[in-house]
Parts: sequence; structure tokens; C-alpha cells
Amino acid sequence: MPSPFPGMDPYLEGDLWPDVYHALPSEIRRRLAPQVRPRYAVRIEVTAYYDDNPGSEIGIMYPDVEMWRRRSASHAVEAVPPASLGGNFVAAVLTTIHDEAGYDLSIDYNQDPPPPELDTQTQEWVREKVQEAGF
Repeated sequence: MPSPFPGMDPYLEGDLWPDVYHALPSEIRRRLAPQVRPRYAVRIEVTAYYDDNPGSEIGIMYPDVEMWRRRSASHAVEAVPPASLGGNFVAAVLTTIHDEAGYDLSIDYNQDPPPPELDTQTQEWVREKVQEAGF
């Protein structure tokens, strides 16, 4: 069953977020590469962040997406900032990831979404979307 939310599903925060976050770059590359070739190449980059607090996670690595352009004179490559992908692009990416992973089988939409806590207006909107979807 598809997510009841257009774009980001707040129920994907928490335990499911690492899975979503690892799927995002691959799906973005799959959709973006045909749109920017042959002028640009889309690559997945891994960035490591180190935490100064030894009591917490150390060396957290996050995948990210980069676009590269070949410079014609030297055939070297240079990173270029990505164009604005827009809300529809991101919503389509998240919908695909949600459907392929079957997150609806892991989410109980009758419960409150995981942290971060939502403001009152957003909580009402979430409940409305869940009810509209028949959960």
C-alpha cells in the first residue's frame, strides 16, 4: 500500500530512516542521470562525519549524490552544484523507495510518528492524511 503522504512520510523517521537514507542516492541517480547525460555524470559519494563525543557514534558515513562535468580541454572532471530537483522529483523518489521497500508492512499508522515531535498543526495534518488513506 502506498504512503498516505505526498513526499516525505514522517513515519519513516526513526528505525526505518537508515534504510531510506541509503536508498535515496541510488534512486536519485537512477532518475537524474538520463536527464543530464551526456553533459554530466551522476555519482554517489560517501561522506564521513566524525563525532568528538566518544560516548556516541563515531565515524558516521552518509551517502550523497554529486554531478560531475568533464572539462573539454583537459578531460579533467569537476564537481558541479546540482540543479534544483523540485518537490515533484523528490516526491517521486520517495514514493518509489516506499513502494519497493514495502515500508507499509513495517509501519503502524495508527500510532504517532516517531520523533522528532511535530507541532500541533502538522500532527493534525498527519492524522488527516492517515484517515484519508483508510488506515
